[in-house]
Amino acid sequence: MLILQACWLEDRLQIWGEVAPGTGAGPSVSLPAGGDRTANHRADLRGIAVSPFDAGAPLLGKVVEALAESCAAARMRHVRPAAAWLPSRRGWPIPAHRGFLPLDWPLPEADEPPPVPAPWRVSLLPLSWIELCAILSACSNGPVLGRRLHVGRSLIAWSRLWRYAG
Repeated sequence: MLILQACWLEDRLQIWGEVAPGTGAGPSVSLPAGGDRTANHRADLRGIAVSPFDAGAPLLGKVVEALAESCAAARMRHVRPAAAWLPSRRGWPIPAHRGFLPLDWPLPEADEPPPVPAPWRVSLLPLSWIELCAILSACSNGPVLGRRLHVGRSLIAWSRLWRYAG
């Protein structure tokens, strides 16, 4: 299962995704060399751990290809690493769906403090205007886009803004 998320960065909507660890769709975007541009305005991401739930470039390209009829191979080259501030507990991010948690995942204790945001590296894909229109329109149909493809809360919020804007 893939959960698509979205953020507004560099004056455009960009998507990233969460999958269960070990599904074979993990991150494939390596860090750019020293001065190369990342999605965080030339931020140095070497000290930030990769989220174990990151969907990776190939899967994001395939999703955009399916939803917006773009060429997946051409879109994958636009995927960049970025820092996402995700709720975290005990040094691990908390995924958007509990089903992504491995069986041996430590569950919170009753007296444990609430999760705190921490930076995690994810693969981010900027959307073209045509892709933006197609994806936000598809998301307005509900939180399920297809078999094993779901819309995260952040993308639902952008879809509702899109619907009410005009």
